[in-house]
Amino acid sequence: MRKRNTEYYKIILECFKISVIVVLFSSCAAVGSRTLYCVDHKISLEKVGFVTLNFDTTFIHNNLVSFQVRSNTSNIYSETLSNALKTNGYKNGNEIHFKLSFNNANNQQITNICNANGLDGIIVSKIRFIPVAYSSTYTPIMKYYDAEIEMKLYAQNGELQVLTKHNTFSGNSYMKRPTTKKIIHDGTIGAFNRILKEIAKRK
Repeated sequence: MRKRNTEYYKIILECFKISVIVVLFSSCAAVGSRTLYCVDHKISLEKVGFVTLNFDTTFIHNNLVSFQVRSNTSNIYSETLSNALKTNGYKNGNEIHFKLSFNNANNQQITNICNANGLDGIIVSKIRFIPVAYSSTYTPIMKYYDAEIEMKLYAQNGELQVLTKHNTFSGNSYMKRPTTKKIIHDGTIGAFNRILKEIAKRK
């Protein structure tokens, strides 16, 4: 009888451990993704594309982000977001090779791009690389980059619908050094999923 009770308590303990892990990972994801702005009305966009990725030049100008880290960033972002749009039922979902300023997007430019490409909306994003160093007993053991991606969804008329941000340093837990592809993918998906969440709230 005592043996059966011991086994029972072991099962309960394991279930508790699993629950704690799930909560921790969920909390991390919530911390990493944020909505910075959203309209208060329904968002009805079916044909959505995106323009060329913007780079935050803070670390680039200071030579802290190597060319190797940045070389394939735009391609990884483009592939990731295109797949995410199409997977979630958005028509078109392709990159428009046009450099639209993230901070100073012109309403007329947005309208022109959407009209020329048959779109209801357009996504504009900016990436910022974050140098990270992990230490053990005050000795650096790992150096790499995390990424922060801000993403704006505009309607065809140039009105900003949603602005989100995802930071892989606070939102993703990596057991080993992540690749550049991994952080760009995770940052892009994190910011885009936050947009989807806001749209779902307003259906």
